[in-house]
Amino acid sequence: MRDESVVLVLCAITLVCAVSDGFWLVKTARGASTIIVPDDYSTIQEAINGALSGDTIFVRSGIYYEHVVVNKTVSLVGENRDTTIIDGNGTGHVIDVTGDYVNVANFTVRKGGSIMFPDFNAGISLNNARGCVISSNNIDDNGCFGIHLLNSDQNTISGNNFTHNAMYAIDLTESNGNTISFNTATFNTNIAIGMHITSNNNIITGNTIINNTYGIDAANASNNTISDNYVANNSEIGIWIQDNAITNVICGNNVTGSRYCIKIEGQSNYNTIVQNTMSENGYGLYIASSTQNTIFNNNIIGNSQQVHVDSGSINAWNGSYPSGGNFWSDYGGADQFGGPYQNVTGSDGMGDAPYMIDAFNVDHFPLMLPYNPSPVGGDLNADGAVDIFDIVIVALEFGHPPPPIIDTRADVNKDGVVDIFDIAIVAIHFGETSF
Repeated sequence: MRDESVVLVLCAITLVCAVSDGFWLVKTARGASTIIVPDDYSTIQEAINGALSGDTIFVRSGIYYEHVVVNKTVSLVGENRDTTIIDGNGTGHVIDVTGDYVNVANFTVRKGGSIMFPDFNAGISLNNARGCVISSNNIDDNGCFGIHLLNSDQNTISGNNFTHNAMYAIDLTESNGNTISFNTATFNTNIAIGMHITSNNNIITGNTIINNTYGIDAANASNNTISDNYVANNSEIGIWIQDNAITNVICGNNVTGSRYCIKIEGQSNYNTIVQNTMSENGYGLYIASSTQNTIFNNNIIGNSQQVHVDSGSINAWNGSYPSGGNFWSDYGGADQFGGPYQNVTGSDGMGDAPYMIDAFNVDHFPLMLPYNPSPVGGDLNADGAVDIFDIVIVALEFGHPPPPIIDTRADVNKDGVVDIFDIAIVAIHFGETSF
């Protein structure tokens, strides 16, 4: 790897680390200024009203009982996300973003209203907003949505914590091209992340979704990428693809501890489900009234029922030889032969006999061992490539302990601390793949 590439990677890591430690780096237009609440204005709304496009509004720690409307391009930055609190007192939107290219960071946003239709009450609402960044916030105890996007495109929702929101932690309605990444959603009453009513071309990646009722839901939503999420102990469904949700890609997710691990239903066709781990659920894969989905290189392990496919749902369960099919923990076949017809003497890591689901759904090349891409140094999430997602794993834990390291993958050299040496390993291998 060239020296200048290493420098670029280290710069990227430094920027992400700054955000994760609670700093907000804002590039403002020439002449833009910083307004401080309550020094310059006693309320956040007064500061927004007095700001010009490009200004930063810095809010000192405290509890602000307000309903804030952000209708211009400004950065709204709290001093500390645990101690800078905006409280909606149980009504309306706490922060209503209607301007483009708005940044909101480092707040606790709580107690939005409970009206779902037609108001879509939310802790943070994006309504016809474009290019906004909502990052490093606690979104807690809102009566309906944590964050709701309506007709809002190309926004980034990243590094936020969502707990105890009554309907959805994050919901997208008719919103396209957004990135929902590296958020944590726990103990939300209904759905952690939802995409509905032609919300297309969104990226849902690197999120930790635990102890909700539903994990990720795509309904009548197409061309979305759901990748590298950890989805655990959601009581009903881990990942739910439904109601004419087509051509979505579901890759590299780890889904465990739900009644249904991945559920596909309601004419949801042409989706791709690859390289996921589905373990210890009630159902591994449950497919109803959906066809022509492609499912291969997944690890389907220890589910009470590995797979259910209803009559008329015909799907592809393996790639072409030698990419293979899926690893099924209950497969009992032998591997004495190889080749595309499994008739060449010598094992090839695939079972000689197919894994039969029913007469129309057959994995012709079941894997004898769990699927694992060839290892690459610095590939912390084991997706076969050293890329920005591995950088963020290290960045979010940089400097730990204290407090204890939460994501132990970030301690690349296993010396008990996440530091510059771990960064260097990822940087040296950046751009390498196993493919």
